[in-house]
Amino acid sequence: ASNGSEVIASGGSGEVEMTIVRAEPIPPAPDTETFVIERVTYEIEVGRGSSGTCCLVGIEDPSKRLVIPTTINGLNVIEVDFSIADISDLAEEIVLPATVETIGNGAFRNTSFKKVTLPPRVREIQASAFENCKYLETVYLPPTLETIGSNAFARCWRLSAITLPAKLTAIGNSAFEGCNQLEVIEFPRSLRRIGSGAFSDTIFKKVTLPPTVREILASAFEGCKDLEIVNLPPA
Repeated sequence: ASNGSEVIASGGSGEVEMTIVRAEPIPPAPDTETFVIERVTYEIEVGRGSSGTCCLVGIEDPSKRLVIPTTINGLNVIEVDFSIADISDLAEEIVLPATVETIGNGAFRNTSFKKVTLPPRVREIQASAFENCKYLETVYLPPTLETIGSNAFARCWRLSAITLPAKLTAIGNSAFEGCNQLEVIEFPRSLRRIGSGAFSDTIFKKVTLPPTVREILASAFEGCKDLEIVNLPPA
């Protein structure tokens, strides 16, 4: 995956757009194909060189469970990005392949997922990846995760608890802003930076920051009206 090959999602009305980037080397262009994997319909057209298009065009699963395959037309899926992520009527649970390393910008913003389990190779959740997922109740983060981007889980109103993995070093600006049911969180000893407004308007009663934290930016815990105890690191 070091050659920077790309598969970029596109589509028109009624389609769900998905970008899969940094794919494995791809052959010269075949014609556009339509095929079904796990009751999900895809169209793929691979261009000459190292570019192409993969478009998710339909879900035919009454369980509303969206499963993204490990490979699409021979390409390893290692990053997923729904450019038009309003698939709230299509899926309630997302299952990602173990090959995925990055959750892209705005990947699942405004979706109706209730449960998300990220695969064990994910190291980065980019900005707004799960922003405004108002039905999201459960998120399982992998132990490999190192950064959570700005607004990544902002306004996930039903999210009440989340376990931050041991390798996490940075929480972006407004990452959990407006998660007004979030009352339990444990900060790992790897954490170094908490962004501006990261936990504003949450309902923490107690916060204990590990000694590794070096930076807490403006308004990180603004509007936390129930917060009674804060234990800050010596540094």
